Amino acid sequence: MLFEFQYFVCKHHRLRSWGVLVPKRPFWRLWWNGREAAATVSAADGDVVLGPDRFVLVAPHTDFNVSLLEPTEHMDVHFELSEPLGAAVSGLYTVSAAPELVEKLKEACALSKDDRRRQILLLTQVISGVFLQLSDDVWREPI
Repeated sequence: MLFEFQYFVCKHHRLRSWGVLVPKRPFWRLWWNGREAAATVSAADGDVVLGPDRFVLVAPHTDFNVSLLEPTEHMDVHFELSEPLGAAVSGLYTVSAAPELVEKLKEACALSKDDRRRQILLLTQVISGVFLQLSDDVWREPI
């Protein structure tokens, strides 16, 4: 069975300001930054520094805030997944940003809405590659 995937945001841009308290939402966030230690994400389970060698995932229903120390290249994807991948323990997760996954994410975020089919396929590859790195304790049984 394949999972259902719906994304809301896929952006690759220069991040110049970022420092708000973000309300928890029922979707995943995937972030990557091109510069080490330019931005941090804070949640109840600690602080995470964004950088070029890692992806940061924010699980659904996680309270967090962000801060930017200096402008940086930034990519973000906001998305929902169906069960069994939709039920996760809230929190921040970091995984390795393999160069091929970063390139696929850049390609996906650069595509226009006219090429949505290719964009979905690329994002599915990236998200699958990222989620395969997560430990089993991230997932919880659906209620």
